[in-house]
Amino acid sequence: MTGEELKRLRKSLCLSISKSARQVEVSSRTWARWEAGNQRIPDGAVKLFLVLNEDARDALIASKRLGEPTVGGTELARRLRALLK
Repeated sequence: MTGEELKRLRKSLCLSISKSARQVEVSSRTWARWEAGNQRIPDGAVKLFLVLNEDARDALIASKRLGEPTVGGTELARRLRALLK
């Protein structure tokens, strides 16, 4: 997942950087670096974030299956499904 994808996902969940960072137990500064593309985003952090925000994740993935427009695009939904396998 790219930093821009992470940012779009966070914003689609109406979460702040600090709340998102707390969910995966990293600093706000680390989260901001991920979103800016200055630091690699660990797959484990993405998985945890998606599990903790399961309803929103499921809605995003389902909308992509139906071809509905939402934040992130079809490629993001495909990658989220792959991460959770």
